[in-house]
Amino acid sequence: MELLFEIIFEIIFDGVFEVASSDSRRIPVPLRILCVLIVVAVFGGILASMTFCGTVLWRDGEFFLSALMYVLTAGIAGVLIWQFVKASRGRK
Repeated sequence: MELLFEIIFEIIFDGVFEVASSDSRRIPVPLRILCVLIVVAVFGGILASMTFCGTVLWRDGEFFLSALMYVLTAGIAGVLIWQFVKASRGRK
């Protein structure tokens, strides 16, 4: 059952990511916007949960692990922003 959910989620997320990053004129703009919102929500949720884990670790006194979690979160967010800017400049 876990494998089935993993396959379904992967197919849906990969499809949404493909549509969101596609330059095809055949895909309607509202559908692309919806797919971008879904991708942003998924990555935002991952980053929010990582920040939450860092906060819980800090509260529990695990300062090194908390700092590591914050650094990883900032690094992932930085790479996502860099990729977005790179892709946006390429479309002009």
